[in-house]
Amino acid sequence: MKLSRSIKALLGVVISFLLVCIILSRLDFSKAADRLQNIDARWCVAALGASFAVLCMRAMRFWCLTVHATLIQNMRAVALQNFINRILPLRLGELSLPYFLHRQAAEIPGEALSHLVLVRLVEMWVVCVAVLIGAFSYFGSDRLNPGWLLAILLVMSLCLCFYRPLLCTGSRLGLWILQKLGCKPQNKLIGFLQQMERTATEGRFTLKQKMIILWGSVGVVGLQALNFWAIMKACGVSPGFAQALIGTTVAHVAGGLPVLSVGTIGPHETSWVLAFMWVGLDKDDAILTGLATQVVTLLFAAIYATIAWIQIQHQNKTKA
Repeated sequence: MKLSRSIKALLGVVISFLLVCIILSRLDFSKAADRLQNIDARWCVAALGASFAVLCMRAMRFWCLTVHATLIQNMRAVALQNFINRILPLRLGELSLPYFLHRQAAEIPGEALSHLVLVRLVEMWVVCVAVLIGAFSYFGSDRLNPGWLLAILLVMSLCLCFYRPLLCTGSRLGLWILQKLGCKPQNKLIGFLQQMERTATEGRFTLKQKMIILWGSVGVVGLQALNFWAIMKACGVSPGFAQALIGTTVAHVAGGLPVLSVGTIGPHETSWVLAFMWVGLDKDDAILTGLATQVVTLLFAAIYATIAWIQIQHQNKTKA
């Protein structure tokens, strides 16, 4: 098991390293240096504000779903989850959210993970709509064949419509596999899946919760795009509305994929460059801003996670 994890970690490092090297090999460093020498710090501050607003909006979505956790506790859990996702492969950091909510406020882990699945589905649905709007705005109906975008949107819509039966079936399948493998009933993973199944069959959302999840996801996608756009402006790059909407939302999708890399390092830059070049941005500007958005947002995530971790440790000492 340890060897398998070590191999996966090594592969993740190699994949991220190769992707970043390929991106850097196509960058005009003299042009990038000129851009970086004239960075506008005011836009960096704006990006920091937008990133904090994203954190708050993400915490609000889970706050409306949790039973005991406060808004601040949700913010801490989301801050740590976001940073861990940025450095671990295959989106394994997602599992940290139920853990930190349980550790801080005794939230049921399986229930929290079930809610996380729903929130991610809604967020990806909003992203698909944003990409579709941006593509129509930039290319126009005459030049764009939206078939594949509409197909993805349809699949996401069906997943949302059948969220409960799909989650219930997945949980039961997992339980069946574990039982066939000889796991005992007191196994923690079995208990975890039982919690998910119970949430899928018994839990119900109010209209208020549904609206918070939907509009909170719209806010997250919009504010994240604003965050990226502010970093681009700081570098002296000013894409049009449609260009920014397509490029940032495609990067948003890439950041949410379970890829075997060091978090989003590599996939983010690659998808960013391809998306922005697709909509006509200069190659060097696309590469520079792709790298800049990765570094700056990772720095923001590290700051928020450090503060959250310190606060959780302080809370534990106070309880003790």
